[in-house]
Amino acid sequence: MGLAHPNPKPTPKPKLKPEPSPKPNQEPNRSGGTAEWLLPEGAEDKAERVLFLHGGGYSWYSPSDVYRPFTTRLAAGTGLAVLAIDYRLAPEYAAPAALEDALAALRWLWAHGPGGEAPARRVLVVGDSAGGGLALALMHALHVGECSEGGVSSAGVRPPSAVVALSPWTDLTSSLPSYTSRAFDKATQRGDPVFSG
Repeated sequence: MGLAHPNPKPTPKPKLKPEPSPKPNQEPNRSGGTAEWLLPEGAEDKAERVLFLHGGGYSWYSPSDVYRPFTTRLAAGTGLAVLAIDYRLAPEYAAPAALEDALAALRWLWAHGPGGEAPARRVLVVGDSAGGGLALALMHALHVGECSEGGVSSAGVRPPSAVVALSPWTDLTSSLPSYTSRAFDKATQRGDPVFSG
């Protein structure tokens, strides 16, 4: 399946902002990063969409840098429109800023497609590394009804149809045994370089 443009470039989208709350001041007015659509041929009118959450330890990267080749392939391979969001990053924004942005994006994506307002039939959430952990945190927030104690409510947000968490970062304390048992050993060239400390 080819992309609509011979030289595939994603369609930039203005900053993604949450829909106004049903009750005033229920959600803060956030100004997160940008979001971009990656559109394979024929996906503009489909009622299925993908929300992509990038990795980078919650502190690095954006959809338009190291993740663009992946999101372009994801869109082409699935034939679905992919919305890759640039959630707020640490340390400039403390948790749960990224989770609030993911929640706002999911709420928005259920009601909007690449061409504007259009309800979705299915929304899939795909996240890599920290984005995979964020996808799982999003599911938890939807299950318990909030992002943080006294924080943004997830009430009324429809859960995604499916979640794909690619190598999700779930232990933010870095305290599980695998951080030492899988550490890279220079002498044997074995182990995971990520855990080289």
